[in-house]
Amino acid sequence: FPSQQAVQREREKLHDMTNSHQCFKPIPVLIGELNRHLKGWANYFSFG
Repeated sequence: FPSQQAVQREREKLHDMTNSHQCFKPIPVLIGELNRHLKGWANYFSFG
């Protein structure tokens, strides 16, 4: 399982990806970026 520090870094990254500076992106594009990022993070911490 990911450490608390890894989870905290991920939460900060998600916060950065969804902050007010990203408001110019269309919602489908933002969702696609979030999904790609979250799938990668989940695969990194998944068991073989």
